[in-house]
Amino acid sequence: MQKEANELKPKNLTKEQTDEFFKVYRILHNDLSEFENFMTEQKKNIKQAEEDAEGLELVIRIVDKALNTNSMDEESEKLKSFLGKLQKSYEQASEYVNDMNEQIGSYEERYERAKQFFQDFKEQVEILDDKGTCVVHEKALFMVEYLNSLGQIMEPEEREKLRQQQKQQG
Repeated sequence: MQKEANELKPKNLTKEQTDEFFKVYRILHNDLSEFENFMTEQKKNIKQAEEDAEGLELVIRIVDKALNTNSMDEESEKLKSFLGKLQKSYEQASEYVNDMNEQIGSYEERYERAKQFFQDFKEQVEILDDKGTCVVHEKALFMVEYLNSLGQIMEPEEREKLRQQQKQQG
């Protein structure tokens, strides 16, 4: 589909089918964009966590070195305690980074499937002329009917209103 959805004029759909088609198109497009933005944000968070872990590792080496050269007993005990806390924080940060990298891998797989689904959906629209006249094929109509039958699909504005209501109630 070369034209934007709002430029299309399906000639083989009823008014209700056309409305449902455009609704599903907007939802799929918006969800895909949100998913992509979410993954980008998660990748930034992982990068920050990796940098934090590297910083902790550096501080651990410095404190460890200070312990090996320090001969004061009271200070040594405080440094050992501090070193233990740093090492625990480093382990937690490293574990978080590993978990998030696995999760991002899973998200990327889902994102690729969602992108392919949307592409398949768009390919079911045959544009007939420069004015946007098109035919929406049966497979796209089936996808629209199926997604509507799930009953949980909402326009971006509807979803945002629901989130706001839930925030106010919770």
